[in-house]
Amino acid sequence: GLDPDERRRFITEAPRLRPHLKLPGDKDGVVMADWWHSFRLTPVTHHQKLAVIDGKLLYIGGLDLNDRRYDTQDHKQAAEQTWHDVQVLLSGPEVEDALTHLETFESITQGDIRPPPMRHLLRTISRKRHFNVMRLSPIPCVEELAQAHASAVSRARRLIYLETQFFRDRRFARTLAKAAGRNPDLTLILILPAAPDDVAFENSTSGDARYGEFLQAECVDIIRRAFGNRVFIGTPAQPRVSGRRDRSQTYGAPLVYLHAKVSIFDDDEAILSSANLNGRSLHWDTEAGIRVDNPDEVATLKRACFRHWLAHEPTPEFYDCGTAVESWRNRARDNVRRRPEERKGFILPYSARAARRFGRRFPGIPEEMV
Repeated sequence: GLDPDERRRFITEAPRLRPHLKLPGDKDGVVMADWWHSFRLTPVTHHQKLAVIDGKLLYIGGLDLNDRRYDTQDHKQAAEQTWHDVQVLLSGPEVEDALTHLETFESITQGDIRPPPMRHLLRTISRKRHFNVMRLSPIPCVEELAQAHASAVSRARRLIYLETQFFRDRRFARTLAKAAGRNPDLTLILILPAAPDDVAFENSTSGDARYGEFLQAECVDIIRRAFGNRVFIGTPAQPRVSGRRDRSQTYGAPLVYLHAKVSIFDDDEAILSSANLNGRSLHWDTEAGIRVDNPDEVATLKRACFRHWLAHEPTPEFYDCGTAVESWRNRARDNVRRRPEERKGFILPYSARAARRFGRRFPGIPEEMV
């Protein structure tokens, strides 16, 4: 049913599909399935976003390099054109590790070589199974990003700050919940988009969209039960009135689509990567990131994230580990009571009600699929 030009592009960009099609000679002909070829599942994506420049600089984080990702920090575009992300440019020993990773990750996913050890780069890599019969999953080879997050959570004492596009990994949610149980002083700030992009902007009702929303509602419930009033979950929206009533808006304003993947633990360490806090990114997809443990650099990153959402230099109570959650919560609630154009910054309370209504459980489907 596609336009011929769109069809040619789609087939070009889906190389595993091409052997299973009979393509006509004329561009308006009918495409037929070729059932003589056995199908091979490819459930994993190379989702990393990094570049090594002249062997001296590393560009890494959550930002994809395409026009769709362009935005300014004022977020004055249509909701579907907003894009909040975090990317860093750095030099140092991470560059050599990143170059080695770029030269080897495809061979690892094919099962040709073992993952080389790295001291300065965090990765997720899986490889294909030799026999896919009755299995939907690849074999995880490297889960350094998942392990780094779990270790950092165990070390955190006062405040964990997370920005993520998806919060769907129940294993990680339970790790946070256990840390909250062990440490009554531990607090959490979690910033999420109001809805996934395919649901907000394409009105998707697909099974994967529903399963992802089910998992996110479950994860939100896990941490809310564990942390109680020690957690604030926020979502960003533009400071202007929305004329729509679908999930591309929240509290009467167009959402700001959050795509960043930033985790900050106290004032001691941070993780910046391409990995969302979902099973795909932490266990299956190809991902890359870095750990920052220089206190000055952690403070710079924290200040940049906080200033962006609060739209000014935050006063000390927004930074202080003992008062940050309450201060962010009060700011978000105050913004709800204001007209969108009168709000202070972008931050509003996140609600999981829509995700809970829309989400569907799919028993037997691995959580890592979404």
